[in-house]
Parts: sequence; C-alpha cells; structure tokens
Amino acid sequence: MADSLSLLPPPSSDERDIGLGQFMYEWGELERQLLYLFHILTNTKWAIARIIFSIGFRAPSLSKIFRAIGKLRLKESEQITLKELCKNYTTIAERRNKIVHGLWDIEHDKNNTLGQWTRIYYPTDPEKEKRIFDKFDQIDRIKYRHTIKQLQTASSEVHSLTNEMADFTRSIIKKYYLEEQS
Repeated sequence: MADSLSLLPPPSSDERDIGLGQFMYEWGELERQLLYLFHILTNTKWAIARIIFSIGFRAPSLSKIFRAIGKLRLKESEQITLKELCKNYTTIAERRNKIVHGLWDIEHDKNNTLGQWTRIYYPTDPEKEKRIFDKFDQIDRIKYRHTIKQLQTASSEVHSLTNEMADFTRSIIKKYYLEEQS
C-alpha cells in the first residue's frame, strides 16, 4: 500500500543524490566567497573573520551587516553593487532553505504513470499546501518543490552568484584590504 506517511526512506537514486549534492557543493562555494567578502569588509585577520563567520548568520542578517559596513567603507557605486548582490543572496538563501529542509518524494503525472523525484518543502499553511499540490498556484509551487532539473538550475544560479561575489570582492580587495595591510 503506497502511503505518503511511510516510515521507510525512499529508494536511493543516483540522479537525485547527485542533483542535491551538486547544489550543496555550489552552496558551499558561495559560503566560501561570502567569508572572503566578510574578511575584506571587516578588515580583520583571517582567523578572526573565520571564527565570527562560522558562528553563522541568517542571510538577511549577513546582508544587513555587509550593507552597513559597505556604507562605511565603499564608494556609492560599490554600495549599489553590494546591495544588489545581497538582495540576490537573500532570495537564493530562501530557496536553499526549502531545498535543504525539504523531503524527497515521487510526483506522478496526470495519468499516475510516470513519476519524477521532487524535493518538496511542505508549507505550514494547509491552504497554501493544497494550492501548491493542486497545481493552482504556480508561483508558490516553484518555491516549494524542486525537480532534479530545477535543482540543476538552482545550482547554476548559485554558481553565477558566487562568481559575481568573487568579481566584486576582487574589485574591492586592492583598495580596501591590501592598502590597509601594507
């Protein structure tokens, strides 16, 4: 009997596991880049920056810290760039939380014949859950469920943001870190 409340884990799937693993790899690289930026903006020793950063910040808090320090240390044009990067980071972090804290399930097509692995984060609002799974609310549906292909897209978006963060960090490192360290 197929039951959505089964206590047994779903069977292993290489494609599923690789998709989530790739996403986690890209997220780790983004966090590494955020640490570098934190280090540069705070102008602290690497070991100190790493200790403070490893305590953990929620994305909105880290973004506020970056923007506040940016107002003290960056030119206006750099502040604008940083603000946009922080906005993108906060948005991607919301998606990341739903992916990481979601559950794997197999969703079937209309005829209940073909199934695909889907990472699902169940909302706390029963009405929202019904809209998502009845396929009425496509905007929330995208936020709360991720197929393997959507995980791959999310991985690419995280990778792109990581590169943008790296470019920004490189653009300010010479002005704000190396000068002060010499």
